[in-house]
Amino acid sequence: MTRLIGLVLGLLAVFPASAQVHVPSSASSENFLASSGIPAIWLPELDAGIPMSGARVFVPGNVAAGRGVPLAFALDGGSIPLTINVDTTYHDPKAEGNWVPFTNMTVAHGYSVNGAIRNVVSPGLYRFFVYDGDGLLDDVTIDPRLGADQATTFEPGEIIYAAYLKNLNLYHAVSTDGGITYDPSYTGGSRQGKQAQFPGTVTGLAGLPRSDLLVGTTAGDTLDHAALFRVDRLLTPPVLVEDGGHLGGTLEGLAVYHADDVGDGGRGDWALVSSDGHLLLYEVNPNFGFITELVIDSADPSPYFQGVAVSNLALGPYDKGVAVVFDATDTITGAGQLLFVRWDDIVNAVDGGLAIDTSFDVRAFNINGQPNDGPGNTTPGTAHPPLGGGIGGRNSLMNGSCGGGAGPMLPVAGALVLLGGFAGRRRRR
Repeated sequence: MTRLIGLVLGLLAVFPASAQVHVPSSASSENFLASSGIPAIWLPELDAGIPMSGARVFVPGNVAAGRGVPLAFALDGGSIPLTINVDTTYHDPKAEGNWVPFTNMTVAHGYSVNGAIRNVVSPGLYRFFVYDGDGLLDDVTIDPRLGADQATTFEPGEIIYAAYLKNLNLYHAVSTDGGITYDPSYTGGSRQGKQAQFPGTVTGLAGLPRSDLLVGTTAGDTLDHAALFRVDRLLTPPVLVEDGGHLGGTLEGLAVYHADDVGDGGRGDWALVSSDGHLLLYEVNPNFGFITELVIDSADPSPYFQGVAVSNLALGPYDKGVAVVFDATDTITGAGQLLFVRWDDIVNAVDGGLAIDTSFDVRAFNINGQPNDGPGNTTPGTAHPPLGGGIGGRNSLMNGSCGGGAGPMLPVAGALVLLGGFAGRRRRR
């Protein structure tokens, strides 16, 4: 009883009493077992000729200990049969089990793959898949470095930002014959990408279009709570913008809604952040500040929010944008469901000056935009000659090499750290 009272008092100290804003969920997925509940929204390619008019939500799945398989859901919550052309029965001694556990899902919109502009799905860095729109993920990874990063974002100029423990690294994607790899020498002191270090483990990362990066960290040996930072694309020293005033010990989800026009011609960004099961709303641009805590109403009487994905585009029934949040119904096993929320329902529920703008298209931005990292940088993705050969098959994954110059990735150790931290969580009641 004493321990319970202490826990309650601790939560009250971390999360000051404030009115919660309730928002209804429009749909929910079936319950499933997720190795990490970080979803990613896949949008159809702009000009790749794929007959696809909707969007798909990918999440990391877990069918056995140490083996992850991506799962896909439609925006109405229904599941989509999904296959990958990887032989999961192959045992790689450098992997944990037969498959590196997924840590997060990210979509790179507008990458050069096999002579076409494709969207690339990455289940944590160093694995790259293209989605054919009909339930198949084709592997296009060249010389994969096995390992897991906990937060990834893809930016214009085919730039990859990926986190490993307390470090945030910048890489440049390289389109090669039939697939994609990355330039591991692009980090570590060059003007294009220093490695940035944070006082806690980086678990959330989001690019702010036409601005910088928003980085979320969980508690570490320097900070005893989660925190939010801003850092420019050169990864110069980060700036602390939220030091735990509204955050708990963990930060598990981070996604940004971007509006090119908030109504007065200016731009705006808002972030959804999950911390210790709470879903928090922040204004990021033009002024950073906490707005409120959101509660997504669903069949779960005691939701525990983790991974978050947001899109401002009109997608099917979500004609004003959509937020997708993973609700962990059991954090010990990792089971949970996706909740789908209309962005305009959030705007209508929150009296905080939020905007609705469906004009910004991240796909066109990533293709036509320029990396914001100073003069002299090139955009290899658009400069490469057309790719020859077909899309790489399962054999491209079978060497299992960690590769020289793979940066700070420690595959097995990283996987064990992630699994240990995941197993140690307990459900808030």
